[in-house]
Amino acid sequence: MQVQYRELSTSGIYIVSSDGKETYVFNTQTAKPLTSENEIEQALVNDIYSSGGFDAHLLSLSQFSSNATSAKDTNERKCIQYIGVNMHPCDSIETCKIPCFAVPQCEIIIHSDGFLEVMVEWNAGRQRFDSLLSDFNSNIEEAGNNSALLSEKEATLLSLSSLATNLTHSPIFLNRTDPGCSANGTIRCYEYCPKVDYSIPRIQSALQSISAIRSIQQSVQAQPARAAAIANASSQNEIYLSTRVKDFEALRVRISLDNSTLAKKKATLDAILPDQQSDSLLAAMNGISAQILSSGQSGQYKLALSKKAAYEQAYSDANSRIDFVTALHSSSLSEEKGIGEKITKSERIIGNASAANFRAQLLAAKESQPENPTIESLSNYSAILAGINSSLDKEISAKVMSGAANPAPALPELPQLPSVPSIPNVPKSQIPCLPALIPLLIAGFAFSLRRPGAEFK
Repeated sequence: MQVQYRELSTSGIYIVSSDGKETYVFNTQTAKPLTSENEIEQALVNDIYSSGGFDAHLLSLSQFSSNATSAKDTNERKCIQYIGVNMHPCDSIETCKIPCFAVPQCEIIIHSDGFLEVMVEWNAGRQRFDSLLSDFNSNIEEAGNNSALLSEKEATLLSLSSLATNLTHSPIFLNRTDPGCSANGTIRCYEYCPKVDYSIPRIQSALQSISAIRSIQQSVQAQPARAAAIANASSQNEIYLSTRVKDFEALRVRISLDNSTLAKKKATLDAILPDQQSDSLLAAMNGISAQILSSGQSGQYKLALSKKAAYEQAYSDANSRIDFVTALHSSSLSEEKGIGEKITKSERIIGNASAANFRAQLLAAKESQPENPTIESLSNYSAILAGINSSLDKEISAKVMSGAANPAPALPELPQLPSVPSIPNVPKSQIPCLPALIPLLIAGFAFSLRRPGAEFK
């Protein structure tokens, strides 16, 4: 078993893993593990925020707008003065002529091809840039705990990134040192205003901070489940520590009983049908049980108990195989006996000759079996018996349907009892009383027995 420790951001708080599974969050100051899910979750969340640099990233975002404004402010103000838009509005070709004519050097360059259009485009772009910076800065401190707001800020930064690229490459700034601005250049380069820093690297850094904060937010959302898993693992481990000796002893007793039971069943099987596969399965089971006993006896209870499932499967495999082979042998004997009895019971239906034929088939099948049967020979024997049984059933059915069955013997006739003479109708006045008739009845019964042919047969 491998145990790893990692200190969390909170001093003295460690996360303890056993064989790669997070098992405890341990407080070294109290020398006890945290047991409450809420305490564990809070420690994990604090570590996520700290290790991910959440505060630094959020601070960077909150300062982005002011830093971007400061970076462009000096040279941008100069350019605003150079084209006169600090004095007069400029939002179209016509309106932008007025401020430009108010500045002597702008009045000269305004006649350059396309300059006025570039002036209008840049002035609109720099105003849009300021508006986006203001949008980004609004409620930025809340974005750390609001994923929807964070996505809005990300979209604003992407717009700023595209706009900053366009403003940076405006012909109003480009000079002879820029690509394409040479004597045979392919682009217009007025070299009228000093170049302005539109914070392209700062925008990319801010996008990276947003990505980092989003990752932190996602990790924080996963901490309740993680804390619950650690709390459960802690509880289970405490149970294991308190019961491991008892659990191992119970497993050891079970292994002993299992071995005794299977040894008896295997000995019975070996006496009638040796089977190499059951030998191999028993050897595998005994190998695992030996490892369990060795680990437990050396105090490695967790290692010993971790093999319990493997042992149970090995026992089940060996026991099932022994039961299967034993049942196969018993089934063959039962089938053989059943067919013999069926032949005897059906002999008067199928006739003596057919019965003798089936007995001969049964004897031949029995004598064909090897002295030391195998699984294969037993399977073949069962198939032969099934064939004999099927043929016998067909023979019985055919004889019954054809009416060739021997008729049942007639029942013997019962002997006839002597007839009793009818009593004539006599008036009640002439009927003697019952005591007077008794001697006459006895005498009449005796006389009837002395008549020839009146004896019972």
